[in-house]
Amino acid sequence: MTSPFYVVATLQPAPGKTQEVLATLKSFTEYVKATVPGCLQLEIFRPVDAEDGSDTPIFFIELWDNMEALEALRKTEEYKALYAKVESDSLLSAVPEFKALKSVLGFGPR
Repeated sequence: MTSPFYVVATLQPAPGKTQEVLATLKSFTEYVKATVPGCLQLEIFRPVDAEDGSDTPIFFIELWDNMEALEALRKTEEYKALYAKVESDSLLSAVPEFKALKSVLGFGPR
């Protein structure tokens, strides 16, 4: 895939681990923003009705310039360290779900 595409990921924090998951993701997103030019956008969302301490799902929406950029990120020590921390600290209660998507209709931000 050489044209821009999105990755949508769903993460389910383990009970009581939401804030730790968000803190871990914050440092990782800062790394991606500073060092990965092929990642054009990376935002993390929670449901609008989620309370701060609740363990509702966390959603990633990423916009990538091309698949090669995403594959290069997955080979970095920072990416591997993120997954090692998530696993060793039991931060998630389920395996993350990832979908690579291409836009077929609609429009971007106005």
